[in-house]
Amino acid sequence: MKKILLLLISIALLGAPGLYAVGDKPDKAPPAQEENDLDFSQEIESVDDISIQSDRPTLSAPQSQGRVILTEEMQDTSDKFDKYMKQRQYDKAREQLLLLPTEALTEKQKKTKKTLNTFSKIKEDNEENIRQFGKDESLDASTQRTVKRLQRSGKENILLEKNNLARDILIQSLYLDRKNYESKQLLERCLDLPLGQYKVENIESKYWKESLVFLRSGYPAKSIESLEVLINFDPENADISQRLGSAYYLSGEVKKAIAAWKRALYLNPKDKNLQTFIKNAEVELKRQDAEVKAFLNKKKAKKETVAEDVEMQVLRKVNDSNTAYSYAQEVRQQMKGIQVIVEEDDDGKWVVKIPRAKKKTKKEKK
Repeated sequence: MKKILLLLISIALLGAPGLYAVGDKPDKAPPAQEENDLDFSQEIESVDDISIQSDRPTLSAPQSQGRVILTEEMQDTSDKFDKYMKQRQYDKAREQLLLLPTEALTEKQKKTKKTLNTFSKIKEDNEENIRQFGKDESLDASTQRTVKRLQRSGKENILLEKNNLARDILIQSLYLDRKNYESKQLLERCLDLPLGQYKVENIESKYWKESLVFLRSGYPAKSIESLEVLINFDPENADISQRLGSAYYLSGEVKKAIAAWKRALYLNPKDKNLQTFIKNAEVELKRQDAEVKAFLNKKKAKKETVAEDVEMQVLRKVNDSNTAYSYAQEVRQQMKGIQVIVEEDDDGKWVVKIPRAKKKTKKEKK
């Protein structure tokens, strides 16, 4: 009883967890906050702080020591996302990301999700814009297809973080359709380029000139980049395909060169030079294929070995194989008749060895 009494006195004087100390208890308890009450005490700094809600159920992510473990179902969803991204089906790719819990996403996927959400919002706003003001029927079908193709290419380069290229492609789409709401919004919301921060002009001439300069300066890979952009601008231009074939050929990509030249020949059947280019390239491709087959079929040189009872002496230990074999060749030239061995150690180092010289016996010394 004494112990219980002392405990009650201590609680009354000092207070206890969850209890008020004497004299501190308020007249009224604070009202309990309802679960559905909203807390507006924290300001939202930007639109990005607001998470986009989805009616789709998200998959639960099991965790082990704070690390998210992908379930088989989640991995399958992630694989579908990758597939749709490669196919440039961005709406379907976004749907897959919305199924995954945020903690299961990689940093790259989180960034991609944010961009895809922006694409989706622009698409919704564009549809609303069409409902309010009607669709522009002044463009012919071919130009409309080109604009759509350029927008798809612009989105792809935004996701690849090739912002300068995306900017030029979207500006070209506006050059063809100056009223296009979607292209303007992609420039503003994804590339931070509101109207007035860029000049609408024909970018096609810029890339055509660049492709020739790069090709003549010995940079065919750079020329290919410019020409692949031009193909999006004008897919039925034989001159672009012909120059693209030349750039591929100079880069050593003979198979791609043949494909580009065949496309150019289809668009310009009377060009005899193209027929010659294709014929010579096909001969070169066969020669290269034969060299590859010969290389693969060639037996590997037998590695030099020594008897197990021979004691080896380490001459040098280096980090890379090239240095080791180069040094071994120098030793072989200087010490003719001596067997030189190059081996990789368990720790990844490369060792150059020779047999240790035998000590002469007394009879051999005499």
